[in-house]
Amino acid sequence: MLEPARQMMTSCLQMIRGLRAWLADWISGERSRGHRKYVVVAVFAAAGLGGWAALHSNVAEEIAPARLMPAPRVDFTGVVHGFSPAELKIALPAIRLNGCLLAEAAVRHALRPASVGFQPCGDLTNFNVSISDDLKEISVSGIADIGPQRKPFTVVMQHQPSSLGIEGLVINAIRIEPDAAHPAAASK
Repeated sequence: MLEPARQMMTSCLQMIRGLRAWLADWISGERSRGHRKYVVVAVFAAAGLGGWAALHSNVAEEIAPARLMPAPRVDFTGVVHGFSPAELKIALPAIRLNGCLLAEAAVRHALRPASVGFQPCGDLTNFNVSISDDLKEISVSGIADIGPQRKPFTVVMQHQPSSLGIEGLVINAIRIEPDAAHPAAASK
């Protein structure tokens, strides 16, 4: 059910990467001098629409609760990702983002019924996401804000190497540390 949305996201990422230079030329006026203001308005409109969609979607509600709890390790021996170097440049950000979103959903699930907040996954300076070279092991670390408390967490998961979506991730461990020394209000 979520696969068409993930395919659309992958297609959008590919178009964005391919059109970056062209768009920069067009905005600068090298391609079309009279349309610069329309391009700027379109870029802001697209960014606003993306922000609105992010605010009105909840990944945790789309994922079955059983997938948000640690599961036994899956044997991916002999499975390779099969991405070309060019495809890998597109796949890695998608895998990082999906790993971060699944980690957030798992931490929210583990800390329920408390209301849990996070810094945005899109800004990877807020999270430490490490992916093994074979794309099979992912670790996501960050800070969960629960009212005035800040709880560091780490979610360790496996990744089906050729998958780009959340459905290719399997959570193996969720570690939530005791409260950090600084209150949530001190976060950026």
